Amino acid sequence: MNESTQKKFKAEKLIALIENTDDDTERASYIKELGDLELINKKMFKSLENYLISDNSYLVRSEAAKSLFLTFEEKSEKIIINAIQNEVSGYFFEELLNVAGKSNTDFSNRITFQIFRRIGSIFELHEDDARFWWEYISECYGIPENYDVIKIEKFPGVTKSDILQARWPYIIKNNHFQGLNLYNNQLKFVPESIGYLTELRYLNLSLNKLNSLPDSMKNLVKLRVLLLSNNLIESLPKWLGTLPNLQLLILDNNPLKVVPKWLKKFTDSN
Repeated sequence: MNESTQKKFKAEKLIALIENTDDDTERASYIKELGDLELINKKMFKSLENYLISDNSYLVRSEAAKSLFLTFEEKSEKIIINAIQNEVSGYFFEELLNVAGKSNTDFSNRITFQIFRRIGSIFELHEDDARFWWEYISECYGIPENYDVIKIEKFPGVTKSDILQARWPYIIKNNHFQGLNLYNNQLKFVPESIGYLTELRYLNLSLNKLNSLPDSMKNLVKLRVLLLSNNLIESLPKWLGTLPNLQLLILDNNPLKVVPKWLKKFTDSN
């Protein structure tokens, strides 16, 4: 029995297992194995397409979408986009975003765009705002497996004001504002997307729960004032000392373990 025949035989067994169990976790696992076979034929495509568009389990749908994406690539684009346009599962979006993010191709970029466009349509946000909001939520809170993006009350600790807060940076960017105040918002992370706000001159992140700063902030070359007091920061990134226009840096009430030499030029701010 050659390799191709072995793969077809195993695929038949996996499809039978999928059809004969009601356990969503098991079915999703079998679909992953099915995708790992990388068997490219019409029957495989139709099976994965069926699981993607008609199954009630977000676990099954997400594995089917990933398998189609990885195995059939652009041939699966139309069916994946159709599925995205009818999807409501945060887990599905996060899983597919993770797969698409590993390849920088026109195909993966189109799929990513469609995901954020769908999230944006649910919350009546521009896709750029949806992208920032999604990164904000996933980095600060994490995406629970059973999270339904339409039902925001299912998301522990997230309120409507959180959504509006996450929109501020893009509103500021799009209108060329130069200041952002996220004082006392219980933030544990600053999303990497903040690096898009290259017009920022003033940024207040005081009284949060930050223990680090994203590397994307090195792009804030026009930043003049950075307020970081009352956080949990133990060390400072080297790039912070190289921001060319930074004049005021407030760091009091942080458990710094090492004070870098470059910090001396900001002694008046501490």
